[in-house]
Amino acid sequence: MHDNGIQNADWYLDGYTPADDTGRMPPVAQLLDARYDAATNHTSVQATIPGTGRKAGFLYQVDLFAVVPGASKVQLQGSGFVNGAGESALITMNVQGDLRGQTIVAVTSARDARVLYNDDTSEESLPLTIPPP
Repeated sequence: MHDNGIQNADWYLDGYTPADDTGRMPPVAQLLDARYDAATNHTSVQATIPGTGRKAGFLYQVDLFAVVPGASKVQLQGSGFVNGAGESALITMNVQGDLRGQTIVAVTSARDARVLYNDDTSEESLPLTIPPP
């Protein structure tokens, strides 16, 4: 995801795969809701990271992308983090600005804390369209 122009990857060439029981692919975040706060000019996005496929010793990062029709996806400034294995985790990510009316997707990356660099990414989440004002 990071090195291919932000194009979606299909890990097993079988369509959407939300979780990989083997832990090879990081679990796909599930976008739940988003709300804009005019007082702070932030949009808060809630998501869950499933426990299925998460491994001890790994850091899982969820990045958000705006879907721009006819163009590549644009990475948004705002990420959520979960450490290691466990149950599904609820995270909240704050993004500067008003995202109402936009469609967003998320990608989870996994980093092995025991090695210098090991970064795998999940498939894209299902899209979430934030209701317009």
